[in-house]
Amino acid sequence: MSDAANAVWALILAGGASVRMGRPKLLLPAPQGNVLKQTVYQALSSGNCRVAVIAAQNGPLKREHLEVRPELQKGAGVMTATEAHHVRPAPAESVEWLETDSAAHGLGASLAAGVRQLRARHSPAAILVLLGDQPEMKPGAIRRVADTFRETGTLIVQARYKDRPAHPVLFAAPLFAELTALNGDAGAKELLRKYEERIVYADLPGPAPSDIDTPEDYRSYVRNAFSKS
Repeated sequence: MSDAANAVWALILAGGASVRMGRPKLLLPAPQGNVLKQTVYQALSSGNCRVAVIAAQNGPLKREHLEVRPELQKGAGVMTATEAHHVRPAPAESVEWLETDSAAHGLGASLAAGVRQLRARHSPAAILVLLGDQPEMKPGAIRRVADTFRETGTLIVQARYKDRPAHPVLFAAPLFAELTALNGDAGAKELLRKYEERIVYADLPGPAPSDIDTPEDYRSYVRNAFSKS
């Protein structure tokens, strides 16, 4: 990967409490092993940005879950030994694993912590935000948003699908200070409103990727994902 590509980091937010699911949703089975690993795989497959995950300190998610060892998955009660045997090699060594003790304060707090840590460690030119519970995110969408930033140098690039604007959303370095002040569950919506006129949209085909929040959301995802794998 070129130095230019290294300047954009995809930050996957994985600090949520999975309240509506009733168990750690990012550890539920997916074609690449579990939902989190699937989302990571999609981001790595974009090929034009580095990838980091921000998870809750002392939470259920560990870096080892990207390796999908059968004993970890069985211990979490989300995968049988047979299912774990068939998963593909993990991308754990390609991912920067970050943790925060403020995840309980909401999506915005996790985003702020992730931006703060990436800024201190790598000084990226931009950070592209992804949600851990969107395993159907297309690598092409990530690639398009990152490339649009490189072409325009704008403050914000947001994917725009046929139905609505959605993730990925990319923020350039001049906005990092404001991102690190975020808190609560609203994420960066306030910033998107504040800088609405500075947003460049990357138009993409099809509907926006769905979140997995409830058991029914997950069942719908499984019907589609495993039929293709």
